[in-house]
Amino acid sequence: MSSNGFDREQLQEANQLNDEISQAISSVNIGQQIDDDELNEQLEELMQQDLEDKMLETGSVPVDRLPTVANGERKSSMSQRRLIWC
Repeated sequence: MSSNGFDREQLQEANQLNDEISQAISSVNIGQQIDDDELNEQLEELMQQDLEDKMLETGSVPVDRLPTVANGERKSSMSQRRLIWC
């Protein structure tokens, strides 16, 4: 036993355990692999859904503010009149 309370065998066991833990941590893939195309597709779907939700939240159009429909014949423009005279 050394002066610090650990003998050589305990230090070797601790180092071995430390190496095993390091190898285990470095060899494991944490989480799923990320597919950029799939993420972009999901983002586009979410953005489309958000746009649709916003469009549905616009409310109703007040009927009393709609423009009136013209009654009668449509007036011809100057270019149409020139074609008639030519």
